[in-house]
Amino acid sequence: MENFDLEKDFIEYWDHVIRLWLDQNADVTLFKKDEDAKEQLQVINAINENCKNSANYKLNTMHMPEPYWGNPTDCSIVLLDYNPAGGPDPNRHTTIKYKDGDESGMKLIKYVNDHNSYSNFATECPVFRDAKDLEKNGMDWFCAKKEEEGKGGYEGYHWWQSKREWLDHLVVAVCGKKNERLPFGMELCGWHSKKWKNNSWTDNCTDIIDRRAIQPLFESLKKSSAKIAVCIGAEFKYELMKEFFHDKIEDVTKNICDRLGSEISMPESALDNLRYYVSSEVENIHVVAKWQYVMKRKKVVAYEEKQRNYRVFKITDNNETYYILNTNSSGGNHHPGEHFWPFEKVLIDAIKKA
Repeated sequence: MENFDLEKDFIEYWDHVIRLWLDQNADVTLFKKDEDAKEQLQVINAINENCKNSANYKLNTMHMPEPYWGNPTDCSIVLLDYNPAGGPDPNRHTTIKYKDGDESGMKLIKYVNDHNSYSNFATECPVFRDAKDLEKNGMDWFCAKKEEEGKGGYEGYHWWQSKREWLDHLVVAVCGKKNERLPFGMELCGWHSKKWKNNSWTDNCTDIIDRRAIQPLFESLKKSSAKIAVCIGAEFKYELMKEFFHDKIEDVTKNICDRLGSEISMPESALDNLRYYVSSEVENIHVVAKWQYVMKRKKVVAYEEKQRNYRVFKITDNNETYYILNTNSSGGNHHPGEHFWPFEKVLIDAIKKA
């Protein structure tokens, strides 16, 4: 974690790799001639060789890499994701050629070129800005919802944007007030694939992932307002965190769970009789949210129930403490719905008092 230059080793590094990808017309095999970019070819080859019988997990290098969105040196909170989604089909924003070579709709790539680098565009954090803000700056194409020919919005915008309100709620829970800074979102691997699994890479990629993702994650975490990073998905296990953070990280999930108690009532919630049932389950804080509602056109009281898991990791560095909050549920890497937010405020309070 020492002597890492966030500007040089992360921002400028990815500017160089993406510029090379553009100049070489998405031919990553030419990366082997470049001292810095060749390590990305090593990651790509290792993962794709390991996933050669599972096409959904192979990296699709026809798509421009998207290693991060936002400003790592000036952010409210950090969100760590697996990697950007993208199958083997051309996309009007992330592939150089689209539909018989038509380049008229390549607006994301065009903007990266117009801004002279990926960072000049990405650090403006367009994925976390609302539609009105983008429209004022002539970027209505970025947030467009309709997939009209040549006018379809960038698909990733809606994925990141859906996380914005949840992230803002966490920042308020930690800091006690709203924050003018925007979140910073980054990827464990900057290259696209349809799906992701941690065991898709081999040991010879670990140092690269550490240097190009984990170290920048930690540096941006230190510079964030909340001093908390969040990640969604069961793949972010303690074994993975331990592999990168070594003796600096500790799983404190059990300690936090003991502070919460087994049942939490939320009388001030907009949901009627909202309660959380908390238990320690397979190294997770297992939470069941349950509330009453009246069935439509019937005077029958029914119950709605949702389940979710949380894990809490503590990082200690130079006598400073930071946290990584992991959450997951069955059915994908969706962020928690609003019915879990009151519980998360209680969880954050328990973390702050730990």
